[in-house]
Amino acid sequence: MPYFESYAEVEVEVDEFMDACKKRDIKQVIEWLFDNGHLSSIQQSIPEEKRTMMDKEWMELSLKLSNIRLQLTSEDETKIREILKKY
Repeated sequence: MPYFESYAEVEVEVDEFMDACKKRDIKQVIEWLFDNGHLSSIQQSIPEEKRTMMDKEWMELSLKLSNIRLQLTSEDETKIREILKKY
């Protein structure tokens, strides 16, 4: 991550922080956003202005699925895998 030397609290704007990041730092930020449920690959694939209600609903369901993954039963997981392997 970028290094900001300070002996006091400093408020740094997001743009300023991201501009100071190297590519590997930005990749880590994106990975963190995915891992913590703030982003999904679906969100990146469809520009917001072109998303339909079905796209938005699908994104919400996909995000919910990723958030509850560890709570699924093995039967549920198997069903989901079978569906996804079709495509």
